[in-house]
Amino acid sequence: MTGIRIGELRLAGTTGSEQAYGVRFRQHSSIRPLSVIAGPNQTGKTTILDYIRYCLGGSSHPQHEEVSQAVRAALLETET
Repeated sequence: MTGIRIGELRLAGTTGSEQAYGVRFRQHSSIRPLSVIAGPNQTGKTTILDYIRYCLGGSSHPQHEEVSQAVRAALLETET
């Protein structure tokens, strides 16, 4: 399999904040071959995709209200 496989996205808040966000694309110790992001409206699905795009070199920082003030760092774990 070629390409980039995404293992995990972690978003951290300001220093001293206990609030953290994250999504794992793993099943046990290996990356899932397919992940589906599903849920009701306004639950962060687009935010996850925008932060993945940003971490992979996107030109603009995601501006979603629910996390724009809270997130100060983003970490994307990938395999190539």
